[in-house]
Order: sequence, then structure tokens, then C-alpha cells
Amino acid sequence: MEKNRLTSDMNMTDMLLVMSEGNSGAMICIALMMKYDPMALVDILALDAIGIYGTKLYMLWNDCCGRDLEKMKQTIAAFNEGKFTEKEIHENLSRDYAKPFI
Repeated sequence: MEKNRLTSDMNMTDMLLVMSEGNSGAMICIALMMKYDPMALVDILALDAIGIYGTKLYMLWNDCCGRDLEKMKQTIAAFNEGKFTEKEIHENLSRDYAKPFI
């Protein structure tokens, strides 16, 4: 799994396009994060660091977090705290329907 696709010279639109991989659901998720959370960049960089893009990003937001941005933020915090391994995260997000992490 490829990680760290974001670069310091990207603007927010570029980041949105890279993170979403053209998945409209992932695009909405990232756009909402950027709109409502002044610290969204920290969470977006955390997702980039563990290689969550496109469909997996959409599944995290939709399936695991019920499209709830606060739950998404809490889930990313759990990832950052090491409560789940990258393997566990990617295995769950590779299912037909991902289970909530928290």
C-alpha cells in the first residue's frame, strides 16, 4: 500500500483530489472535514501516513463512522494512539462493508 502521497507544495484542492482518488464519497468527506474542522489538516495527514485514500477513506467515513465527522475524528485519534495496527485498519477497510473501529 502506497503511503504519503501529500507533499508540502500542495494546496487544499490538490490534497482533496489526491486523498479522494476520484471517489465522490471520499471527496465529500475531505471537503466537510476541511470546512468544519480548523485542524482537519492534522487528520488528513494522519490518513495519508497510513495510506487511507479513495474507497477506503469513503468506507471509513460511511461504514465505520456513520458519516459523523466527530466519530471520524475520534477514530483517527484511536489510529494515532496505536489502538489498531495498520494491518487491522486496512483489513477492515478491504471488506465489502467495514465494521466500526470504535
